[in-house]
Amino acid sequence: MFGCGTESVTEPTWEAHLARHGFKRADHFYHDDTDVIDAEYTRVTDNDAHRGGGNGHQGGGQSGDTVDAKDRGLVIRGPWEPPRDEDTPDVDATWESPDEPPPGWICADDGVYCRTDKGPVKVCGPLKVMRFVKTHGQYAREVKLRTFQGEDKTLQIPEGDLHASGKGLVKFLANQGLEINQKADHLVRQYLHDWRPVTVAHGVETPGWQDGLGKDLIYVLPDKTVIMPGQLKTTMTLVPNFPLREGAKAHGTLDAWRENVASPACRLNAGILALSSGFAPVLVKLAPEGINFLINFYGKSGVGKSTMLKLAASIWGPHWEEMKTWNGTEKGLIDLAGTHRDRAMFLDELGAREHDPRAMSKMIYSLAGGQGRVRAKAMGGVSGGEVFRTLVISSGEHALHANLNSDRTPPNRGTVHRGIDIEIHDAAAELPQAEREPAMNQLREATDRVYGQAGRAFLTTLVEQFKDADDLKAYLSEQVAEVVKEFGVPRDDAAITRGLWRFALVVVAGELAVQYGLMPLTDPREVRLAILPFAKAWYERVSLQANQQRYLTRIKDFILKSERRFQLVNGPIPANRAGWIVFVGPGATREKCFAFTEEALLEAAQERDKRAVIKALVEAELLFRNNSGRPKAKITPVDERLDAYVVRAAILGHNANQD
Repeated sequence: MFGCGTESVTEPTWEAHLARHGFKRADHFYHDDTDVIDAEYTRVTDNDAHRGGGNGHQGGGQSGDTVDAKDRGLVIRGPWEPPRDEDTPDVDATWESPDEPPPGWICADDGVYCRTDKGPVKVCGPLKVMRFVKTHGQYAREVKLRTFQGEDKTLQIPEGDLHASGKGLVKFLANQGLEINQKADHLVRQYLHDWRPVTVAHGVETPGWQDGLGKDLIYVLPDKTVIMPGQLKTTMTLVPNFPLREGAKAHGTLDAWRENVASPACRLNAGILALSSGFAPVLVKLAPEGINFLINFYGKSGVGKSTMLKLAASIWGPHWEEMKTWNGTEKGLIDLAGTHRDRAMFLDELGAREHDPRAMSKMIYSLAGGQGRVRAKAMGGVSGGEVFRTLVISSGEHALHANLNSDRTPPNRGTVHRGIDIEIHDAAAELPQAEREPAMNQLREATDRVYGQAGRAFLTTLVEQFKDADDLKAYLSEQVAEVVKEFGVPRDDAAITRGLWRFALVVVAGELAVQYGLMPLTDPREVRLAILPFAKAWYERVSLQANQQRYLTRIKDFILKSERRFQLVNGPIPANRAGWIVFVGPGATREKCFAFTEEALLEAAQERDKRAVIKALVEAELLFRNNSGRPKAKITPVDERLDAYVVRAAILGHNANQD
């Protein structure tokens, strides 16, 4: 019951309820003979012109909705500005939230107050509930607090914590810097619990594409920038709640990056490949054969490998933060990859000689597999197994596969398409000799000044162009298949096919960047023409068919140049003997052959993988095998029987292009 005269006035719950629904009061409360409090209220609209009529007290000529609530002692009509006790603090306008504080509470500039019959009692420093946040089906309340040092903080409190020990919640908030009245700390939990926000936002625990929000294309950068279609911004709110991470920083304008980085880079085939590779990681999720893979630029020192890496890194941020090194353990690199979800991970200074071949093979599989190894913990249970999507772009003087066959066992074919080696002979080969070094220096300097804008622009246009994930997936599938077909190289095994799909994905990424005006080329098809030579060179290095032809050509050239190293039957032993010249077969069908020692055969083929060389000779029907069918045949060049690899002299007529 409200007093009169000089007695204090306490606003009823009903009045606060009306205030939360937009009603404002025009006059003051007064007490009449019937003990009924008449006040005039109206719901205020944006144009302040909403009209309504109806029941209740008529008077004052006020416009607006009328609410008759005599059962509560109120007749409501007219504009309202609520009276405020002299000791009620003013609310800071910067602390507005989507909803008002719960009835009976005040959130003012200097803190939270609880209304009592004796007046407001301060509970804690400024604290507001902004909204609900739903993450993987779990709810939390996003709260904003101001520390005793004046710093604003936003954090989330799980709903379950509001039903646990109040002391634990008070301790947590105090540790965050919130000033709390020790005599009223038991009210903090009640205050937060009473506040029922209307807005529900979606929590985001990791950057990259958001898989759990339907088919909509929504991407979150490591700096918590949310990129989504414009029509979604009015219906969906995302709250990134992962720690702020390195990367995705930007400096300079997009036009400056296009003019100083992309434009000169697009004069070079290697530059087009590098930029296209930098855009490709965001497409891996929805691409055909959509697994992680590695692209490694390798070659001699000074050919521009690291510059190509800096070009790709400049799409997303400063290269000195984006680029890491290979100098780490498998676990360390996997953990690093886990922080690069749906974006490129850049590794410089690969020294394949420093890695055990088997360890390097496992490294390639782990990074391309997209999941860390599960490890047992000392106290029981397991750790690891984190899932990630990334494209690793690296550089170094050595190929990823440089030592994978050093132990004379054939490398797993799965590493061929998971780790793609691209040899760089001269990144600026298209320019006149005198212009090459200045051009590379200018590119390096430009990547120091402007970076981080192109990746944001690419994503923004991408999510606006395609209506949903299925639409983008269908586009990628169609375009990648078309590019692979245009490559026109034989696809003689599954590893080659998968590798070509990855080259094609890089091409499609570059073509999209051209369409979006990020790579200043006149025709998107120029990207295909620039990358095709690299795809064909890769094919020549890793294709089983191409390798077999290369082995046969090398053995042929070895015989023609070093026939004197083969000993004739009963002839003198030559220096550095490679084998013997023998004749096999009956009578008139006898044919000349070159019997190689194992060491000499591998020397001639310039290959450590013995089985691959033998397979090439067998499939070309150039290896003589006796009745046992074994690759090694028994020969009697002098007075003893020896095992040797007997290659028919018909290899001297072998033409590498005959197949």
